[in-house]
Amino acid sequence: MHRPPSGPVFISLSATFGPIRDSAIAKVLEEGIKLAGLEGQGYSAKSFRPTVVTTAVENHVDRKVGRWNNSEVFFAHYVHSKPPQDFTAGLLNHESC
Repeated sequence: MHRPPSGPVFISLSATFGPIRDSAIAKVLEEGIKLAGLEGQGYSAKSFRPTVVTTAVENHVDRKVGRWNNSEVFFAHYVHSKPPQDFTAGLLNHESC
């Protein structure tokens, strides 16, 4: 099923097909943290925000899909920059002295 460019990112699979509440998504993420053995180590559902937002930006998803109204906060706090691939390749291929 193809999701239209506007509207919720996650929808229910029940007959109403409405948006899934933030709290339901957070509950799934918290359970994943627990199953990964990371509970109590400072991770929460909000820990996923920067990665999700950065991936969305890289894939040209409009910030309004995530209901981000303030672009300054959006870019300053949630979008992580990535170093160029040749920079990381150089680091990984560099032999230590």
